[in-house]
Amino acid sequence: MQDNSIFQSRYSSALSIPYLSMIFLSLFLLLLHSSSVFAKPTVESSYQFYQISPKSLADISSEIEKKTPIKHAGNKYHASTSWQIKWAYQWQKKSGICYISSSNTTLIVSYIMPEISVNNEKNIQVSSSFSGYYHALLKHEAGHYQSGIKAADAVEDKLLNFSSYSSCEELELAANKEITTIINEHKKLDTAYDIATDHGRTQGVSIRKYL
Repeated sequence: MQDNSIFQSRYSSALSIPYLSMIFLSLFLLLLHSSSVFAKPTVESSYQFYQISPKSLADISSEIEKKTPIKHAGNKYHASTSWQIKWAYQWQKKSGICYISSSNTTLIVSYIMPEISVNNEKNIQVSSSFSGYYHALLKHEAGHYQSGIKAADAVEDKLLNFSSYSSCEELELAANKEITTIINEHKKLDTAYDIATDHGRTQGVSIRKYL
């Protein structure tokens, strides 16, 4: 069994587009099995919410700034997305040829988002404004989710069509190198996405727009 990991964190300005992206990479090599089995990547998504209690429109921004748990280098952020790719493959060696006989890839996506507390006093105007901002945040984060989807698809496609080797050790080294390259390419896609959208500003991610 061999494990590899790559971490990436990127942040946006606190008031305009709160964004934190972290990428975690793990590789597990399983050396057993006889049948050739490949499948589409599995996707697991989860949400963690932090509670805010705004009494007025003006409170939305201050409550998020006060309650957000997302902090880095002295800055606060309103939302975050992280994705992790896990993959496993098994190889076989027959007639002096080593090849990948089965694989599976899993994309794990985690979001941290703000949420108005259920105990907060009901205010239609506040709820409506917050909802608009929340969905703008989520729309931008969905772009980073898509980077994860594309990375997972590319990893599974690479394993499905991976070259055979005379040495299984050479196969493992080559697989590690090529899959790490795929992950790094999709990290760059995340960076390009933030540049193209100005960290969500062009998608309407500005809390002032909804107040």
